[in-house]
Amino acid sequence: MKLDVLKPWETFKGMSYGDWSSIWTNWLLSNEVDTYKGEDILFLRGNINYRPTSGIPGALRHQDPNSFLDKTGDKGYKVIEGTSVLIPITVAYYTIGDTFDGKTIENELQLRKAVNSDFNLIRTIWAVIKKSNSKKSYKIVPKLISYKIESPLFRLRVPASSILNEFQDEPLKPGSYYAVVGGYFILVKSLPESRYRISFGAEGPGEYSTRSIYDIEVYPSTSKITKDISGSF
Repeated sequence: MKLDVLKPWETFKGMSYGDWSSIWTNWLLSNEVDTYKGEDILFLRGNINYRPTSGIPGALRHQDPNSFLDKTGDKGYKVIEGTSVLIPITVAYYTIGDTFDGKTIENELQLRKAVNSDFNLIRTIWAVIKKSNSKKSYKIVPKLISYKIESPLFRLRVPASSILNEFQDEPLKPGSYYAVVGGYFILVKSLPESRYRISFGAEGPGEYSTRSIYDIEVYPSTSKITKDISGSF
């Protein structure tokens, strides 16, 4: 299956992978995460579900390594043909003021060192796609390791109403931060009309793992996806 994927050195709508990753990170920590309102780009995400190991404030947090983000069936998405899809295989970001190797991060150079150190210990990464009526999955890109990116320094805004912040391994206090994000990202410029299942994730370092499965149904560009607003009356 051949897809129209943005190359690592290309730009899309005037922005690089690094630019898109900073926009995606702000979306991830917003109160709009997982909400799709028909925009021309659909953001996917990894599994974030860390819980404290005890009721003690500041206790270690743990995520079941066998858990995954299930966005299949009725939890999947319907989009119009021509909609782009941004897939974050695995991601790490740090902010100025975070702690890394026992020291407070004070500048951009230290931010980038912290982000890259996280990726030196990743064991496996994957991103595959298949049509719903097929049993065979295909690599979305031939060489996924070529899609490692790093963002410019950007402003990360964490609202008090953030949906996922409290489920991170290290939640941030609501506020505005200077940050850098790095990771493996794929931007599919457009999916042809069909039904798809996309699976992606990573393992390492240690027990860390993330796995997501999305169902996406793509309608012809001449169609309209009707929205049911019955519950708003």
